[in-house]
Amino acid sequence: MISNFKPFKINEKQVSHLKNVNPYWEKNIIKNISKLKKWLIKFNKNPDDFKLEYTNNYDNYPEFFQQIDNYTNFYNQKFKLINTNGKLLSKFHKLIVDYVYILGWTKSIELICDFYEAIEKKDIAKKSEFALELVNNCVIKYFEIYKKEILKIIKEDDYVELLSEKVFSSKENITSIDYVVREIMKYARMLKKKSKISEQDLIDVNINSIEVIVFSNSIIQNYARFLGNVY
Repeated sequence: MISNFKPFKINEKQVSHLKNVNPYWEKNIIKNISKLKKWLIKFNKNPDDFKLEYTNNYDNYPEFFQQIDNYTNFYNQKFKLINTNGKLLSKFHKLIVDYVYILGWTKSIELICDFYEAIEKKDIAKKSEFALELVNNCVIKYFEIYKKEILKIIKEDDYVELLSEKVFSSKENITSIDYVVREIMKYARMLKKKSKISEQDLIDVNINSIEVIVFSNSIIQNYARFLGNVY
């Protein structure tokens, strides 16, 4: 899943749009960056090789987003170990959570930029509805990617399809996929107990599920405050 979460390359025009927004996310992102740096130290890596320097200067966001993308090289090294062992996944799943969270934040920034880009190009009467539609379409898009990955593991499965029908776009609320994904995880555990899928299959389902839950929840958390101020 994480290969689909790559930070976008923010350009000068998008930076100018972003300047319409106060960086209300600053406290959470600084805290998150601190956690990611600690993972480097824990694994005896030189933090200078994977620089993560948060800035409240939007003009420096392109460089910061590139740093976030570069951190993937470290993440992938550890992922190869986590992905093959259930105990290691349990021990180091917070690395997944901490890194995927910041990837979700970059996606929320992209959505904010998309919103301003759209209202600049055309007259949108119901801006709040449009802003909500943007985030819901985004969440559903990544859920569909997730579902395809799960069906590759569990194969074509009617129950997964049935659960997936509970994910839909609303004109009143941000779409949440948390409950459905957790139900799929429970279902996978049951299949493993019945020896219908392998231990590796279960690990793959769990990792994909953790990634998409954290990613979507990060988008929602970081976009919701912006959405609340759109009229």
